Amino acid sequence: MTLADTLTVLQTVFGNAWHMICSVEVPGLGISFGAWQLAGLIISFMLALIRYEFGVGGSGQRSGQSRTKHISNERKNDEK
Repeated sequence: MTLADTLTVLQTVFGNAWHMICSVEVPGLGISFGAWQLAGLIISFMLALIRYEFGVGGSGQRSGQSRTKHISNERKNDEK
């Protein structure tokens, strides 16, 4: 089997699968599953970009900080 034959087989398989995804419509919406998936992909990418740009969704702490303050055994009985 040559490279051209392999590419033809892959193109046939994936082309027919994509055609099937694009030809089946989401009930009640009138758009295809392929368009629905593409819209979801674009929306998730845009939301990730917005979160990255504005710093939303992180831990809310500076790097190197921890939520629980660790006090060493030597310093536990120190007075303030």
